[in-house]
Amino acid sequence: MEQQEVSVAKAGLVANLPARTSVLAAANPAGGHYDRGKTVQENLKLSNAILSRFDLIFILIDKPDDDLDARLSEHVMALHSDIASRRFSNLWTIQAQQSSAMRRAASKINAAVP
Repeated sequence: MEQQEVSVAKAGLVANLPARTSVLAAANPAGGHYDRGKTVQENLKLSNAILSRFDLIFILIDKPDDDLDARLSEHVMALHSDIASRRFSNLWTIQAQQSSAMRRAASKINAAVP
């Protein structure tokens, strides 16, 4: 992506196409914990040739916190269990009814674009 184009070779034809995309990648450190005494390359065990292809590298470090981790896991589990679906089922029903009413009202409007 650093040349802003991608070469594609198929059936003897080679095409250089403009690259209009961004690449986002994520990696976990080798050993499961980021060692601040090592370089990014050493922590991720990636070659410098691969790392040099990224314009920006962000390091996110999670500081262990048992209380926060427990609350977060309970929240995620509640979102994917019957507790959350029962809690929000009434809200979803109301939103669906409002959405249907809005669609009906909008269908009655005769708008013209000059």
